[in-house]
Amino acid sequence: MSKVDDCKPLACECGNEGCIPSVEHATANGSSDVALRFGEATKFTCEKGYTTTGNPTAPNTFIVSCTAEAKLTKPGECLPVECGLPPRIPHSVSGGSKLLFFKDTTTIECGKGYTTTGKTDGAVSFSFECLASGKLKGSGSCIPVSCGAPEKIKFAQHAMAELVYPDQFQVFC
Repeated sequence: MSKVDDCKPLACECGNEGCIPSVEHATANGSSDVALRFGEATKFTCEKGYTTTGNPTAPNTFIVSCTAEAKLTKPGECLPVECGLPPRIPHSVSGGSKLLFFKDTTTIECGKGYTTTGKTDGAVSFSFECLASGKLKGSGSCIPVSCGAPEKIKFAQHAMAELVYPDQFQVFC
């Protein structure tokens, strides 16, 4: 028979990286220098823009505990929040068909004859950034470039309204 003094809680072994695992994009609330004992646990919290599944509404914390076999439970992971696909903007070249994750950016290019202002000297691209909330930051649209109204042609009939790309007009003599 053993004495009560001989019964001590089992401690989980410490490794080369410390007594609790290192998890990318997460911080632990316990000391990495002190071994966890059976029944003890450490809470990990994911950095801003990361959750346990990548879904912006998913939990951003998980627990690692020491088991009766003196083994640490498998740690969770912190995945970047997903914002989805780039928006489809009419008259643009796609920003790509790749999912966007926290901190990713994508550039949307306007197609031939389109700018962000409808003017010939207007910008032809704009960007979106994936935020920690899972929302995209940015806006823009591709507007047909204005060619202005044609000048009156002497002895001819034609439309005098403003023309935008790809409008055409006929002249009748």
